[in-house]
Amino acid sequence: MTCIKQITILLCASLFLLLQKTNAQFVSLNGAYISISSSTVVSADTINNNSSSTVANAGTLTLNTLTNAGTSQGNGTYNIAKGFDNTGTFTANSSTVSYNGNSNQTITALTYNNLAVAGTGSTKTAAGNTIVNGLFIINSGDTLDMATYTLGGTLTPSGIGLFKTQNTSSTPIPTGKTWTGPVYYNSSSAQYIKYGNYTDLNGSGGARTLDAATTGISGTFTPGSGTYTTTGSNIDFNGSAQTIPAFAFNNLTLSGASTKTLGGAVSLIDSLTLGASTTLALSSYDFTLKSTASTVARIANTPSSATITYGTGRFIAERYVQGRRKYRLMTSSVTSSPNSTLIAGEESLSIWGNWQNAGDNTTANVGTLITGGTSADGFDQGSQTPSMYDYDDINKKYVAHSTANGKNTKYTPLKAGIAYYLFVYGDRLNTVNATSPHNTELPSKGKVLMGDQTYSTSSTIPLTGVTNRFTMLGNPFASPIDWATVSRTNISNTFWGWDPNLNSTGGYVTVSSTGAVTLISPYSGSVGLNQYIQPGQGFFVKTTGGSPTMTIHESDKVPNFNSIAFRGSGTNSPTVNSIPLIAVNLQYSSAGNMILADGTLAAFDPSFSNSVGNEDGTKIAGAAEVIAVQNGPDLLSIEARKMPADLDTIFLNVQRITKPQYTLQIFTNQMVASGRQPYLVDNYLSTTQIISLTDTTNVVFNVTAGVPASSAANRFSIVFHDVSILPISFISINAVQKNKDVEVDWSVAEESTARKYEVERSSNGIAFSKVGEVSAKAINGNVSYLWLDHQPMSGKNFYRVRAVNADGKYLLSKIAWVNIDAASTGPEPSIKVYPNPVIGQQFNLQLSDMPKGDYTVQLLNVRGQVVFTKNITHNGGTTSQVIPITKSLAAGIYLIKVVNGLSGYSQSIKIN
Repeated sequence: MTCIKQITILLCASLFLLLQKTNAQFVSLNGAYISISSSTVVSADTINNNSSSTVANAGTLTLNTLTNAGTSQGNGTYNIAKGFDNTGTFTANSSTVSYNGNSNQTITALTYNNLAVAGTGSTKTAAGNTIVNGLFIINSGDTLDMATYTLGGTLTPSGIGLFKTQNTSSTPIPTGKTWTGPVYYNSSSAQYIKYGNYTDLNGSGGARTLDAATTGISGTFTPGSGTYTTTGSNIDFNGSAQTIPAFAFNNLTLSGASTKTLGGAVSLIDSLTLGASTTLALSSYDFTLKSTASTVARIANTPSSATITYGTGRFIAERYVQGRRKYRLMTSSVTSSPNSTLIAGEESLSIWGNWQNAGDNTTANVGTLITGGTSADGFDQGSQTPSMYDYDDINKKYVAHSTANGKNTKYTPLKAGIAYYLFVYGDRLNTVNATSPHNTELPSKGKVLMGDQTYSTSSTIPLTGVTNRFTMLGNPFASPIDWATVSRTNISNTFWGWDPNLNSTGGYVTVSSTGAVTLISPYSGSVGLNQYIQPGQGFFVKTTGGSPTMTIHESDKVPNFNSIAFRGSGTNSPTVNSIPLIAVNLQYSSAGNMILADGTLAAFDPSFSNSVGNEDGTKIAGAAEVIAVQNGPDLLSIEARKMPADLDTIFLNVQRITKPQYTLQIFTNQMVASGRQPYLVDNYLSTTQIISLTDTTNVVFNVTAGVPASSAANRFSIVFHDVSILPISFISINAVQKNKDVEVDWSVAEESTARKYEVERSSNGIAFSKVGEVSAKAINGNVSYLWLDHQPMSGKNFYRVRAVNADGKYLLSKIAWVNIDAASTGPEPSIKVYPNPVIGQQFNLQLSDMPKGDYTVQLLNVRGQVVFTKNITHNGGTTSQVIPITKSLAAGIYLIKVVNGLSGYSQSIKIN
């Protein structure tokens, strides 16, 4: 039966009405326009819509085959039992195409509105990339196999049939969708699993990459045996009564107020989050919290209604420790046994069974040696020197955890929150004498603590009840905690941790949190501790009154990972909340490197008190050099004081300085607005030196053997003077090569009391000697001077000026330098920014050996966009200028460019 061009639209419509009754076998449209109304149902074996014809379907077409060489459009339904051959134009509008045959069908590559897969247990296979912008329906028992093609569009999945994809592109299916039926990524090649919400997710096959987002699974997850890339990903098991398969998760969330049971051994790289009323059942499998040089797994803030149950399975909390022979303050993040001691047969629950890896000396990068007693007590042989210590708060000292003191490692269980002072030799492949130890993991196997942990004088791990005594504790949680939010009563706002970076053996770092301010001493980029106490990290707290209590809440858990808390090297930016302070670090040189031995600081705020109080941090001295602020009888690592007044004095206390030469590194933060100028007073040399408010001041001093005054504890102090009444101050100093000479020029303000200026030179910037003298003009206002060095040294020449007052006291300028090239090739111009990383809203820019002129300073972000510009004038040679950042910039990496005409200089900097 044929509808030809001459048949009218009405006749063709009538003919289709007839077709639904007669079930015609073949209809061929030639040049006709067929409009099917919404109430019309047309059935046919085959419709052949030729190139010049149009079918406008608003009703229902029930077909075996639709061959479309013309135009098919409309908002109706196309039920296709066999095939859809489209060489023409298909305009989906709001239509539905349903492939409803009971046998396998091919899905034509089109843009659909609603696409349905129906039939009885059939498989539909895509013939090309397909787009669906409406409902995407796979009925129960049916399968849609996209093969290697992509599925795109704004689709909404529906139905519980199976969806398969073998596409290996980065977007095989749309992201963020809720899949009501099972989804199977079934390629043997690598595939990307897109984030969204799945009922059942199967990733069996080749390598898989999970999106760096949350992927929900309400049913089952079948990962298969392929290798997974999980960086940044989070799997959320959000259904009811689910089984967690063996898998290495990045982030794992368990929600849905139901029980999640381990079906295999699980490991975690980042965080485990339990939802309200959700239970994690370990059953007979272990759950490993991984630790590496760059991350540590954690259990996030857990609601009180969430629970963890154990069969024979346990948590294994790893603690990565860099391979350096250093002491650390260590604790376990799990409790291996509820008993205080173990019996024969329970050795696997002990320190020996965990941190000593049950005596295994063949496995690399696991466990460490612990010495100090007999092998029967679990101690490693090779040395009888104890390597693990407990703390005696009564006598304020470490006590060896050794056979001699009735201690053992083989029958002592690990307890979350009990800390040890432990010398880590490296892994167990190392000997006690290894000079290049390996990195290692110290695993702890047991149960984790959940819920708020309260400490008092009568708690399981008790606080000392004696004022001004210390208690050694460990972080009880398998998560970093924020010291600033820990609840404390009659406990100092300060905690003390051990940093293996300090001096040659390690030393104590003081971290004090008061309100929104956290202070760290030593205040240096090389300090490894901050306010975020890491899992496995031990620390000290101090009792400040009767009945002390401290509660570490679940809400104190934070994601802030500190990668260098257990390492022997690295940097960590100081933490400060824009509070005025002066930091003094004690350094010495070793093998050409500057070693930070210790540090102290004074912080200023009107709310602080000049008396010793809870906001101050007591100095706990290590075995090596010590520097502290002395307030009466108290030695402080951090002194919190009121804003400095004229003639206020900070008394420094320096002890155990046995080396011939040291450097005091002094820098300030936010002190310019205080209106006070600090000076360093050296009581031994009877000198006074200005402390820069915008730059780091380095003061080198020598210790003379047999001269006690040179190493006296009270040698140094810092005195403040009112800036408005200073008798003299330096404005600038420059050094510029002039032919074979060096021209040194400097400017001072208010020099009426000055008698002379002595020019000093050095070859290394440390040891200076006098090379010239200029008489003072002794006039009010700003004054400039110039002096020529006719005999400069080959190489670098460092210059400073000593201003000598009429009373014999003097001030030293900053240092300027110039490089005299012996080959007469001329100095190499350069720029330097310090400090770097930049702290606060300004930085120091040093222009070295650069010609006089006007320069433009630009800051560029990582996109190459100029985000800050300032014009400066350079007097030539080597000078430094303070560059204030007059706009708010996000923390990150920037490029600084200094441009003059065709010449340009650049340096990468970091802004905190």
